[in-house]
Amino acid sequence: QTRVKCPEGDGCDWEGTVSNYRAHAQRCQRRRTCVSDEDGAALVAAQEEIEGLKLKIETLQTEKAGLRTQLREVTSGASDTIRRMVQEQVEREMRERRAELETLARARPEFDPSYSYNRWNVTELAQVICRDITSKPHNIDANRIFNCVRSCYLDYKRGYSPHEG
Repeated sequence: QTRVKCPEGDGCDWEGTVSNYRAHAQRCQRRRTCVSDEDGAALVAAQEEIEGLKLKIETLQTEKAGLRTQLREVTSGASDTIRRMVQEQVEREMRERRAELETLARARPEFDPSYSYNRWNVTELAQVICRDITSKPHNIDANRIFNCVRSCYLDYKRGYSPHEG
């Protein structure tokens, strides 16, 4: 509560709250300088306005707390939504990549077990070598692949063109 003093400086030492001031003003011995009835009514109105503003502040603080709670909920929900959207996008891209790999696996030339690789199909030989460069499958003979590569090299060294027949 707001504390006030009587404005009479010569002998009136009253102190109290704004709401008690009107009663004091009516009993004050030094009435000539104390608050008139009109001023007292203005003080009461001011006190009522102060109380109304205090209620408004409390209401606004309650609304603020509610809005903060809503903001946290919305932010949390947005995070979940974004996380779900990213996860769906990643899963979609993984499905597309798997489909591409399956298509490529079906399109790649199969290994020729007769090792008929020469200057006419050197691309297929290179694909066999590159495809299995980190771990040689058990059905491929490294020496026979080397001989195919050597044959292509010797043709190249002799100056044969892949388009000569």
